[in-house]
Amino acid sequence: MLVVTAMGLALLAGIGSNMQKQMVAKQEIDQFEWERFVSLLQNERQHFALVKKPGENVENIYLYSRKAKKDYIVHYESERDKVIMETASGGYMPLLYRVSSFRAIKQDKTIKITVQIDQRTYQTTFSLPLQKESGL
Repeated sequence: MLVVTAMGLALLAGIGSNMQKQMVAKQEIDQFEWERFVSLLQNERQHFALVKKPGENVENIYLYSRKAKKDYIVHYESERDKVIMETASGGYMPLLYRVSSFRAIKQDKTIKITVQIDQRTYQTTFSLPLQKESGL
């Protein structure tokens, strides 16, 4: 009986350890995705500029790539738990997954983005040049 109890406890400890490793790995993936997202928005090769839109909300970021000469919108799809980037021509790229909230507060050239991924909050603030309204 003692052997069975010891084996059961060892099994439970192994399961708990494995679950903890999976959680840490998931957090590292989330952190990597977040850093990639921020890097994309600040990417100097794209030369993104912030576009002001009348009536815009906190779940949309309007961008213009001065290099590609294209309009982009970064927005939160709450029904799919994703943040995506779309082009006016229909291009679509998922940027963040398992998102439960997304806010982008814009004031002049400064944008403050707050995202919740798997119950963890990520936040960044940075500036982009302003672009006059474009086609999106």
